[in-house]
Amino acid sequence: MADLPIETTTAYFAVNKLELTPYDWQIRALEPLERATGANSTRQNITVRCPNGVGKDWVIIPTAALWWLYYHPKGRVAITTQSILQLTKQTIPAIEAHLITLNKKMRTRWDDIVRSPHWSLTTPEGGSITCFVTSPGERAEGWHKRDDSPLLLIINEAKLIKEELFRGLDRWTPNAVMMVSSPGTRRGRFWESHTIRSSQWTTVKAGLVDCPHIPQERIDFVINSYGKESPYAQSTLYGEFMDSEEGELFPITEREVHACYESPPRHLQTGFRYGFFDFSSGGRAKNVFCLRDGNKYEIVDAWRETNEDAIVGRCIALMREHNLKAEFVAGDAAAKSILDKLANAGWCVRRQSFGFRDSSPIYRIYRSWSAWAWMEGCNKIKRREVILPTKCKDTVIEQLTKRKYYFLADGRQALEEKSLLQKEGEESPDEMDAVFGAMAVPDLAPFMSPVFDPKYEEQSEHRDILENIGANVGF
Repeated sequence: MADLPIETTTAYFAVNKLELTPYDWQIRALEPLERATGANSTRQNITVRCPNGVGKDWVIIPTAALWWLYYHPKGRVAITTQSILQLTKQTIPAIEAHLITLNKKMRTRWDDIVRSPHWSLTTPEGGSITCFVTSPGERAEGWHKRDDSPLLLIINEAKLIKEELFRGLDRWTPNAVMMVSSPGTRRGRFWESHTIRSSQWTTVKAGLVDCPHIPQERIDFVINSYGKESPYAQSTLYGEFMDSEEGELFPITEREVHACYESPPRHLQTGFRYGFFDFSSGGRAKNVFCLRDGNKYEIVDAWRETNEDAIVGRCIALMREHNLKAEFVAGDAAAKSILDKLANAGWCVRRQSFGFRDSSPIYRIYRSWSAWAWMEGCNKIKRREVILPTKCKDTVIEQLTKRKYYFLADGRQALEEKSLLQKEGEESPDEMDAVFGAMAVPDLAPFMSPVFDPKYEEQSEHRDILENIGANVGF
């Protein structure tokens, strides 16, 4: 149904059949549906983020569902959410209200509605709309498109859908998927659809400022109550994802990571080069090698492998390739067998335990070496002291902004366990473990040369300052 006549488009349907006045951003959210069926059709993935009260339940979802059945007589629409109140108090009442308007303009009435155990509408031609709350049960999987019955899946308030339920929905074979939600925190499938997976989606974003029907007093109230830069205001006014919800703590925000990428420091080539290996546990995650050059970091290699001999061989090849001696390389001490094999092969790299702690002062603040390395590393990124890896930028941003920290009863800071991340369907932050492992080692190279060595690259920049304080600059 690509290149539809104007009278069969979603925008025309919204205006002339449902008597709505959609905004431009709402039309952009609906238009991809027109390319989902027909001879040259392709599956359409649409993701829309907007605050509550701007028309997602009143305009976007009812228009999408009713248009789908109007032009696909035997089509099916499944609308799901994890919020029963959202479904019963907003989505379903909006569909029923627009159905009254639509029925007045059709020869046959669509009035075969069942409200229990879940809401459904069946048309005389055999099309249907089914609304249900997503659960791990049977309705979370098993819907498939057919030649004469194209399928549209609408996921309302997608930010609430858990990863395990998305996996059930992944088994569906729809012609089109539409996720609609107010923006939540920077994690989960919905967030990914607007960021690291956006190439797979048609993305639409709107805030209160994009909706003229929202009174200016409401916008002013939000700004005056929460502040323009607050997470709540950014989400509500501008449709931006929040750095955290109340009670959640993250070491760094996506905005701070992007700032470091966009305005990185100058590369300080001090001569200090260091490598760090983060090893997989039983092949469940990746083996990662990070190479540090002064204040610059790069992920040189990241691979999955279960054979330890193969891992050892690849590690030796990487160290040789980059002219690193064993004393300038460290590895995750948890991989004892791999490190033992490296040592037997003549490569006695340093062993660093992520869970290590002793009586040092830093462990009065942090629960473990890992917590210290991550939190202090994030502070360096915030201060833009480091040049982050460029080859896997999306992975770095994702891993940095998804791992939470929390406070223990004694006031120390601890990181969210990787096992909890994996239970939520998140990947292990292997790349950033390797980066922070390399970052945690102090760079003493600048202190190995005479203070006023004219060859030291920083010297000329500070000449005037040194002269003003009476220092003998020596050049």
